[in-house]
Amino acid sequence: MICIDCDRVITGPYATVAHGTSMSGAREDMYAHPPGSPACKPTPRSGKARLRRALDRDARPL
Repeated sequence: MICIDCDRVITGPYATVAHGTSMSGAREDMYAHPPGSPACKPTPRSGKARLRRALDRDARPL
């Protein structure tokens, strides 16, 4: 599996960020390292992890 935040291989625990919904399997599940994992090291130019966490915060029920 590849982490959607840092594009590195996940070899241990993981979090499922989004489930694939394609009957053909073309849209796979997306995985990330668990929050706070030292193995997840997004590059300074990559804002994917920050964006995903901001979207997660906004999607929480009130």
